[in-house]
Amino acid sequence: AAGQARVYRGRTLDVLDRLPGGYDLVFADPPYEMREWDSLMDRLNRPGLINSGGIVVAEHRHAMAMAERYDGFEGVTTRKYGDTGISVYAEAASG
Repeated sequence: AAGQARVYRGRTLDVLDRLPGGYDLVFADPPYEMREWDSLMDRLNRPGLINSGGIVVAEHRHAMAMAERYDGFEGVTTRKYGDTGISVYAEAASG
């Protein structure tokens, strides 16, 4: 619905600590030089930040080896467009 989105700017890992939560979609587009994906995905996994069934879309350098699974998230698909990689993660199945 219109008016349901908000953009936060700042250092990626710092911004995550001040987000109120309740998101269905998170688009993470940190600088390509960032190598702290484990920390980023761990912080996205905090209770209440992303709603059940929510999706994380991560933009990264295509040469960056993203994990198939991060604690709480599993990869759905990865696409490459030139130097850009797009990886989509959803809530990991229990068990």
